[in-house]
Amino acid sequence: SQIAIDAANRLLYYSGTQASTGAVKILVTSIANPTTHTIFAGGSSTTFNGDNIDALSTNIGSIDSIYVDSAKNLVYYNDPSQQRIRYIDRATNKTFTLAGGGTGSDQLTNVNATGINFCSWYCSSCCKFRT
Repeated sequence: SQIAIDAANRLLYYSGTQASTGAVKILVTSIANPTTHTIFAGGSSTTFNGDNIDALSTNIGSIDSIYVDSAKNLVYYNDPSQQRIRYIDRATNKTFTLAGGGTGSDQLTNVNATGINFCSWYCSSCCKFRT
């Protein structure tokens, strides 16, 4: 899914691509008052720019899925363009790679190509030890 609910009962969703820069963003809005939308994550480009950086500076290539762990501390997303499963730690607002190395040899390309919702499948098992 490209929609998830966080610990503050806010809606996180994929906004699409910005026309001016091509950048991809994850937006957040209140469920009670969905008229205000703010950027939750996404940098100024679609090119991978590393781990352990602020979510607002993290470049996102594309988004196939967004998932929030059961404790609502970690926000996971699948980035098929960068061939990575990434997560944002809500305590630090830092982004990290959970799986994938950005090359077809890591098998994420094949999983994405089949249309399997890999992020939800993968994170449902990994969150058991993260929460």
